[in-house]
Amino acid sequence: MINEISIVSLFLGTALCIIGVIGVLRMPDFMNRFHATTIIVTLGTFFILLPVALFSLLSGEPGYAKSAFILLVVTWAGGAVGSHAMARAMFKRGMKPNNLIKDQTEEKT
Repeated sequence: MINEISIVSLFLGTALCIIGVIGVLRMPDFMNRFHATTIIVTLGTFFILLPVALFSLLSGEPGYAKSAFILLVVTWAGGAVGSHAMARAMFKRGMKPNNLIKDQTEEKT
């Protein structure tokens, strides 16, 4: 049962990474590209690290599961916060997305 879950998880993680790379190549502006890279970082790494944690717990080596969990938390936090900070900095410098309808960050006078 664990083997099947691991295989499905690896394929799903790989598919999400491929979809994210396609998104990076095809998206029109930087904010959409940051969204695609965040998908790769958060979901792709989760589904790739899940089998590592499962097999390490089954083999009696919980150290690998702990390492996978720590890596996952750091990657989730760093990827989401980093892409948000870069997008916000680019937005403040005047690089706005092409499909922006209403700018809610403009100062009202």
